[in-house]
Amino acid sequence: MAFTTGRNICRLGNIIILALLFLTAASCTKDQAGGGGMDTDEAVVRLTIRTPGVTAPRGGMTRTGVDQYGIGNIKVVVLEQKSGGSYLYKYMVDGQNVQPGENNKTTFYALLKASAVPIKLLIFANYGEAFEAYSPAAGETEESIRSAVVAAFDPEANFIPMYSEISLPGLDTGRSSTLSATMLRAWARVDVSARLDPALSKDFRISELYVYRGRNSVQAAPDASALSPSATPRVDAPSVPAGADTLEKYGIHTFDPVNAQGLCLAECDPVFDEAQKLKGTACIVVGGYYDLDTEPSYYRIDFDSGQPGHPYGQVLRNYRYSFLVTKVTGRGWDDPDDAANNRSTTIVTEIQMWEDFTTEMIANGDNYLGISSRALYLPYKKDAEKELHVQASVPYTVNFENSPSEVIGLGDTGSLRDDHFEVRIVNYPGDEDDVSHIIITTLDDNLTPDNFESRLVVRYASWTFDIAVTQYHFKEFVSRSIRVLSVHAGSSGNLGGMTTVGDGASMRRVLSNANNFSVSGTVDFFSGFDFTVSPGMDYFRYADGSNSYTHQVRSWLFACDVLYLANDNYISEYSARIIMEWLEASPSRVLIMGGDGDQTSPTLIRQDMNGPFSGDVDWWYNRIAASSYKLDYINDSGGFYSVPINSANSEFFTGGPFPTGGNAINFKVADNYFGYAKSYTDDIIPLITHSNLAGSMVVGVDKGRRVVYHGDASLWQTAQMSSTAEYSGTVSTDVDRFWANLWAWVAYQVIWADQQAAY
Repeated sequence: MAFTTGRNICRLGNIIILALLFLTAASCTKDQAGGGGMDTDEAVVRLTIRTPGVTAPRGGMTRTGVDQYGIGNIKVVVLEQKSGGSYLYKYMVDGQNVQPGENNKTTFYALLKASAVPIKLLIFANYGEAFEAYSPAAGETEESIRSAVVAAFDPEANFIPMYSEISLPGLDTGRSSTLSATMLRAWARVDVSARLDPALSKDFRISELYVYRGRNSVQAAPDASALSPSATPRVDAPSVPAGADTLEKYGIHTFDPVNAQGLCLAECDPVFDEAQKLKGTACIVVGGYYDLDTEPSYYRIDFDSGQPGHPYGQVLRNYRYSFLVTKVTGRGWDDPDDAANNRSTTIVTEIQMWEDFTTEMIANGDNYLGISSRALYLPYKKDAEKELHVQASVPYTVNFENSPSEVIGLGDTGSLRDDHFEVRIVNYPGDEDDVSHIIITTLDDNLTPDNFESRLVVRYASWTFDIAVTQYHFKEFVSRSIRVLSVHAGSSGNLGGMTTVGDGASMRRVLSNANNFSVSGTVDFFSGFDFTVSPGMDYFRYADGSNSYTHQVRSWLFACDVLYLANDNYISEYSARIIMEWLEASPSRVLIMGGDGDQTSPTLIRQDMNGPFSGDVDWWYNRIAASSYKLDYINDSGGFYSVPINSANSEFFTGGPFPTGGNAINFKVADNYFGYAKSYTDDIIPLITHSNLAGSMVVGVDKGRRVVYHGDASLWQTAQMSSTAEYSGTVSTDVDRFWANLWAWVAYQVIWADQQAAY
């Protein structure tokens, strides 16, 4: 009871916070620092930011005094896109109700103004006094803001400045949005350890560690040109603020080799001038006892990995530089300052920079073993998969706890099982030599009332990682329905009801038949479909962001998982914008885009469309098929359409839960109107093509964007499917099975989202 009460108090607190934010929105009359307009047209946005996992070696290494995960304060700077694609400053707000969570995640709220044009959010955390010394001006450029937000570097600070950014096609008002981003620390980290070969080196015991000629300030946001194009946030070049000065030496005077602390430092520019390399670049100085010495001596270590893209002296934010002392052949300098100004000749070191995905690393000399997660969660369905990424220089083993069976990383292609899971190790083309992946697959549907749980052990010698693996039970999905919004009850092929005249009644019956879609049916990982149908086209046609239609469109749209636009849906430019925003806001949403008739959604598909939102909605056939898509009238009412065969990408749609046998399927249209594309990018999988128009696509799927392109609503209209489908929803022909497979694919996207690789 105490737990329940506490949870309710927490929920009540969140409700109060949201209420206060909305009250603030209602009373706000002016933007901060240069905003204007839309004074009460605001939206509460919930943001989750994640701090990258620390990649420090686990063998005795502890964090520095600074909190490498913590978030103390947050500022959100909002930029608005102008013609030509550049972004200019609009306003900024503080993050509210900053709450730390699990797995290095922090949640906060921001009160943002609605925008009908693309915006970019620059998120600053732990920025110190940066915004006291600088405040953006109205219309200031993104480049100027990035370079102007400068935080002092203080190695004794409690928090590290961090940064992230989010681009949005616009922002709707009157509802809560949820966004997420991964932060980049503005500092780097240095760790030093020793592993000496007694045959080549005398003993050396580290006692002190210093940073020389580090920078005294950091640019809180990296330059746009410095950001890497990689999927994980990282930089390829430093962004050192203009006027950054050299910091006095700092470091650790009493170094504990068992619980060794690391040091942080600001980004530094590379040095190419030979005259400046000795006394003009940042370096590390290590102090320690050589051989039998009773007094410490000091050695210089440089940032010089020899790796491409990492020139001499360069230090990059969010990187960990691990220096390993491998050989010491003589006593160093008597004073650390002398060591910092002279090259070392009696010490040999190596430098290793870990991959971004590695959240925990064990290291010892040249050997290391790192993993991306300590816990994996899978859905209740059989054959669900999750990946664990591994970075290792050693042939690690994987086994289930208390089981002698194992597979070996860096070479083994076998697999092992326990009662619930299968484990195998794979390498993908393009992987680095030290990167591999552990694939965990569920063996059965979990129809019990409890989760299935196992524990994996990843091991090399005495190093071990324990990984908890959980498969959820099916009851989590029994009450989960898929909500479908079918626009315009009068459209051909709409899913509005069970009548048989001019609509999609046969398709509706197939989807509503529990033998097809339910926890006891063929597609059994959700309870079934719920349908909502808009009564006419006026709502989506006339919504403009402020009239009475707008609220209803928003309410329908953000309460559904699947949006089906049949024919005769004239979509306003505003509706087109929020449809795209709705789709991109969650990986669990699917758009079925109709293209049957010359009045179908011209704001989404017509090439000559140009309006205030044209840059936002030019994402359907305009973009994927250039000028080759057309809505046309053709005297071909007797024409046939067929599914392309022998296509690996389209295999699910003919051989999925409702297999058709793999033969070509013929489809007959009911009238002379349909939409088709003569060409399309490789992202699009053609499913139905026109036999008399050089194979032009009439129905296809973009798996990445989760869009189904449906060029003829008549194709699943009543009288086109079988009589058993029409009267009972029983699939009995290949046409019925094809459409059932298509909706099964839609269901996978909605229910599993990022829990399982999409079909």
